[in-house]
Amino acid sequence: AIGMALPIGDQETVISGATQQKLGAKLGFVDRNALAESEASLDGVRQVARTSTMLVFDAPAIMRLDKKNKNVTQRHAILVSPTTGKLSTLVWIIEPGEEGAPRLTEPLAHLLPENCEEDRQIVVDSSQFNFGIPSKQAFALVALPAGEETPIGEAWRNLAVSQFKEATDVVKLEQALRAAIGWNKEVTAR
Repeated sequence: AIGMALPIGDQETVISGATQQKLGAKLGFVDRNALAESEASLDGVRQVARTSTMLVFDAPAIMRLDKKNKNVTQRHAILVSPTTGKLSTLVWIIEPGEEGAPRLTEPLAHLLPENCEEDRQIVVDSSQFNFGIPSKQAFALVALPAGEETPIGEAWRNLAVSQFKEATDVVKLEQALRAAIGWNKEVTAR
C-alpha cells in the first residue's frame, strides 16, 4: 500500500484530499493542490520487476533538474537480506532520452538510511501559473531522498533503465545492486 502522511498534532497521520480536513490537517490552497498532484502521481506507481528478495517499482515525479521542472521516473529497488531480513532501498532518476528511450539523469543512486522518513522539499515555478492557477508542472521535488550516494556502475547502468523483458536481467540487476551495497556474499533468490 502507498499513501501520503504528515504530522497532525503529535501523530503521523495518513491523509488524502478527501480526508485531510476532517483529520485536522488544515492545508492551505497551495498545499491542497500539491497533495492532489501527489495523490494523482501515486496512480502511476508500477512494479516493474521482482524476485523473492527484491522489488523494483517506478514512481512518476516532477523534479527540478537543470533549472526546469521535468517529468521523470524515480526507480526504487528494495532488497531484503534472506539471512537477516534487513531491508535496503536504493532510488535513482530516469528520464526520457532521445527518441523516448529511458536514460539516467546521472549515474548515481541514493542508498536510503534505515527507517528513512522523507521530508519532501518542493520548488514552485511561478512561470507555471496561469491567472493564479498552477499547472501540473508548477510544483517539483528538489531532490531524491537523502541517502548515501552509490555510483551506478557499468555492471548495472543499462539494467538501471531496463524494461525487464528478460527474467535474467532482473537477476543480474539484483546481483549488481547487492554488490553495490556490499551484500554480494548473500544468496540471491530467483
